[in-house]
Amino acid sequence: MADDRLVGVEALTRVQVRPYRSPDAWFRDAYEVGLGPDLEIETLATALGGLDLFPTHMFLALNVSPDILLDQRFSPFLEGVDPKRLVLELTEHTAVDDYRPLMTALRPLRDRAPDWRSTTWGPDTPTCSTS
Repeated sequence: MADDRLVGVEALTRVQVRPYRSPDAWFRDAYEVGLGPDLEIETLATALGGLDLFPTHMFLALNVSPDILLDQRFSPFLEGVDPKRLVLELTEHTAVDDYRPLMTALRPLRDRAPDWRSTTWGPDTPTCSTS
């Protein structure tokens, strides 16, 4: 940036429990016992709860799984959030065979901000695609 102004931040999950385990381990274990979407929704709620702490010109980047994009709680969860302040990064930990349902799930965000773009990048996407 020409003026060295901070334009965005990324929310990362950290669990302060000993012994230390990586966030990936917590999410993996949560998914194994059927609590993965609940853990993701809670971490997203915590991150979005801090969005108002930053100036309105700044964006918040969030890592989301394909499961969360398709979860019935996802779209209503973001209704009060300005899409222009969000960057959604599709986690690379889950392979995606068909991106069409994910793009459909993102339609409410695009409808509210037609110039909003989602970007996917991961081991199963040979190129970066925006829509």
